Amino acid sequence: VSRSSQRECLVVCYTREVLGQTGAGHFSPIGGYDEETDSILIMDVARFKYPPHWVPLTDLTDAMLKMDPITGKPRGYLHVHLQMRSALQGAPFRVPFVPPAAGRRLSEALAAKLADIDSATGDQCPLPTSDTPHLVMMRRWLSAVAAVEPQVWGQLLQIGDLEAVQEVFARLASYQPFMDFCKAYDEATQHFCGAEFPALRFQASQLGTRRQNGNSAELTLWSCGELWVLLLLLLPEHIQVLVSPELASAGLAKGLARTIRGPWALPLEAQRETLSHILPVPRVSRAHGCGRAQP
Repeated sequence: VSRSSQRECLVVCYTREVLGQTGAGHFSPIGGYDEETDSILIMDVARFKYPPHWVPLTDLTDAMLKMDPITGKPRGYLHVHLQMRSALQGAPFRVPFVPPAAGRRLSEALAAKLADIDSATGDQCPLPTSDTPHLVMMRRWLSAVAAVEPQVWGQLLQIGDLEAVQEVFARLASYQPFMDFCKAYDEATQHFCGAEFPALRFQASQLGTRRQNGNSAELTLWSCGELWVLLLLLLPEHIQVLVSPELASAGLAKGLARTIRGPWALPLEAQRETLSHILPVPRVSRAHGCGRAQP
């Protein structure tokens, strides 16, 4: 194990007293094995007491065989390794490269649309003012996307590892703000006068909403409604505040990270950072001020 290139390690449970140390039962990982001296390198986790140190293998074995007074059984070791589904496993989502000029145009066009969306006239579809806050935010977001290069927005969040995506959405089912936005998305898209947004795919049964009409072989923003919800929550704050100041101040990004945990929280945060570079602060927001446009 000490020579392994895989992500694995041995953690030993031993009695400190046998090794001439203060304390009783203790856990620490193994850092290596020296064949010449038949010694084990213990990476003591209590470094304030003992730095990493070498111990004869026979002494460590005796310390592991010492009975635990609580369980009445000898101590031992754990062989810990990270399960890798495949060598190609990667982050659940990825954000494609977007030229800086194109990203700025997209950001400014979205901001301009959000600035006047409440005063829709003519053949545009006015938004109801009596909806719940989540539904108001979702209608504003989808209406702006539908009017401003939806084919480009539909490429901004792409699938990386499919099994990881399924795992992420399974965990997000326990995050109530995400589920509230999914419910608002379902209601907003049932009678939407704009682009044809897909139905929910993972949370539909839990919310009791309309189901996806058949599962597309390819998972994209145009076949999975939850991806539009996730994209909204990953948008940079200067874009979120144009959708709704409440959305930007809700701390949703931190909530997402706490809920997803494990190996997927950091990659998701990286995608959020990438989106903030792709979609810079629009000049229109500087000219007209940030926040929801007033009718």
